[in-house]
Amino acid sequence: MNENGQDKKPSIFKQSFEEVKTYFKGFRFDKPHLKAALPFFLEMLFFAFIITLDLTLKDYLYKLVVEQNGGNMTVIEGFFDLTYSENTGMGFGMGSDSTLGITIMTFIIVVVVICYLLVFRKDKPYIRIPLIMVAAGGIGNLVDRLAFGYVRDFFEFTFMNFAIFNVADSFITIGAIALIIGLIVTMATTTADEKKKAQAAAEVGAGATESAGEAPRDDDSDDKTAEESSGATEKETASEKGVDAEAPANGEAAAESKTAFSVEPVEGDGADDGNSCAPTADDGEDGR
Repeated sequence: MNENGQDKKPSIFKQSFEEVKTYFKGFRFDKPHLKAALPFFLEMLFFAFIITLDLTLKDYLYKLVVEQNGGNMTVIEGFFDLTYSENTGMGFGMGSDSTLGITIMTFIIVVVVICYLLVFRKDKPYIRIPLIMVAAGGIGNLVDRLAFGYVRDFFEFTFMNFAIFNVADSFITIGAIALIIGLIVTMATTTADEKKKAQAAAEVGAGATESAGEAPRDDDSDDKTAEESSGATEKETASEKGVDAEAPANGEAAAESKTAFSVEPVEGDGADDGNSCAPTADDGEDGR
């Protein structure tokens, strides 16, 4: 933990080392592990291929050009020759007579590039492959410097005044150009992604501002809804009171109607009066 009490993140080198250690510790010859190792295996093959091609071709061309043709061999008249040259400087004959300094510098550059490739394993192929080309070409020339004190060059374009070079120089040059292009693409892609993120953040902020501005309208609509519901409740209460007020009036009216149209029997004479009200057959006959 650091001074602020927060957990200190491990360095990128330690983290990468732990990832590689964990991978090889739990390595199995199954599809997931082999699929994860395939890109790095292909990169190592490409790395070894460049070094092998450079050193093998130098030995072959030395025998062909120097031992059999005296140091010069025309391949295409007026365009391309094979000419043996001992370079004590940098690539393409630059910085001659500085073998020790260039050897040390080449060794440092190769170590740095290899460490970068091992640590930053998730870089894009258009970054990793050029770096592999530069590192492998540097090792090819470094072997010559350590073995002979100079680099053996053979390729010469005779149609123009250009330095003699070898396979390693070609891979270093092509790799450097490809690396510059890859870095430009990476920078452009990163800038485009940052613009998209900034635009998305601005849209989110604008949406939040609009929703905050619409919030009072929702409160007003809620107040109106509450007022309407309270008015409806009052109307229902008033209607219920009206029904309750009409109920006694209807009861009084029913009582009045009963009093007006009903005949209440007199005590002791109810049955007789009822019978006397109905005409009888004798009465009818008497009438006749």
